Amino acid sequence: MQASSASGRGPTIQGKAWRALLEGHRDLMRYLETTFDADFPLQYYDVMLHVSEGEHGVRMTDLAAAIVVSKSGLTSLVDRMEREGLVARQPDPSDRRATRVVLTKQGQKRFAEASARHRGTVRRVFTSRVSAEEAAVIVNVMERVLRGLPG
Repeated sequence: MQASSASGRGPTIQGKAWRALLEGHRDLMRYLETTFDADFPLQYYDVMLHVSEGEHGVRMTDLAAAIVVSKSGLTSLVDRMEREGLVARQPDPSDRRATRVVLTKQGQKRFAEASARHRGTVRRVFTSRVSAEEAAVIVNVMERVLRGLPG
């Protein structure tokens, strides 16, 4: 979906930016999926990244808000990861109704290995091609767009 220029002859620069954002995201996600092995998909990395950033893991509700899967999809994903020994569920000491997800020792090891590979891939395909000034513009624009979303 692109906005046409005033002359009607083609997309505006904003329309081109929108399309580049959508297509770039799609293609980057497809490529990133190929850098992870079948036993450790990108979704595992996404969950483990968020879990590793919490001091004592992360609450399931916060994890559901942070990653791009449905609530039932997250439950199934965490179930699989738990069966594989990568994460564990623990009661939240500050809220009996809540459950926290934490990395196991095996999960910490697998996450560290995946992180090193992932950082190398991100460096190769993105950060090596974007200057600090360009990165600042991307961050500024995306933060402004996200602040403008309803809700």
